[in-house]
Amino acid sequence: MKFLNGLCRESHRVLKATDEGRGDHALLVGEYCTLLANHLKIPENRTKFIRLQASLHDIGKIKVSPSILEKSGALTEDEWREMQRHTVYGSRIIGSYPRLTMAAKIALCHHERYDGTGYPYGLSGEKIPIEGRILTLADQYDALRTVRCYKPAFDHGTTYNILTEGDGRTLPQHFDPRVLAAFKEIHSRFADVKFESL
Repeated sequence: MKFLNGLCRESHRVLKATDEGRGDHALLVGEYCTLLANHLKIPENRTKFIRLQASLHDIGKIKVSPSILEKSGALTEDEWREMQRHTVYGSRIIGSYPRLTMAAKIALCHHERYDGTGYPYGLSGEKIPIEGRILTLADQYDALRTVRCYKPAFDHGTTYNILTEGDGRTLPQHFDPRVLAAFKEIHSRFADVKFESL
């Protein structure tokens, strides 16, 4: 566990230096995953691993050009394809170390969607590992709450409505129904995570 803690701290440092704010995003997503995993009754030891290894989910973005990551306008088709590759890059960077098996899966599949419309492989349903399904919602929640170069930050209520009702871009069917149901039940706790965890 000491090894994983050190690795996750280093990942946080690298991502924060690469793109301001993304390091905190990695930590916050781990906390959101913990809330969801606990509510879904995932065993405590596995939940701890999800929390730690979730912080590596965006590590592949260090291989994506800053001009793409920081672009405020719409991405071109080629730029969007390159952005999508961060999932594969991340899985390759993490590699096949036995203690990082979960992190590699999370990095690879955290943009897959329950309805099969995600990337990189268009996996659907339970073909997506449970930790990936949990992280998909946690990642989207924090992305909506955070200022990005292409969007403002949304408040908790607006974010809740987008995740549970959809806004045309984000749709409820993108998420595992069990994970979404857990979020609906405990969503108020998400609003406090920034103050409790950082």
